[in-house]
Amino acid sequence: MILVTELKRWLDTLTKGDCVYVDDDGLTLKSELDQNAYLEVGGLEYGDDNEIHDGSLPEYGDDDPEPPISGLIED
Repeated sequence: MILVTELKRWLDTLTKGDCVYVDDDGLTLKSELDQNAYLEVGGLEYGDDNEIHDGSLPEYGDDDPEPPISGLIED
């Protein structure tokens, strides 16, 4: 089990602490170009497109890379 706070601390170290946010659903990684990547921790989440995401990983095509974090993260 990986605690969300431990994962945030690790990501803060990698990103110099200025672009990782914790909310009710998980972690949000914000790039310098204002693009967000969500790491969901169960439940439902609204993305930038205002659609509800169910916490499952998106489908990937044959040419797409695998997601870097694909395991279950619990808080």
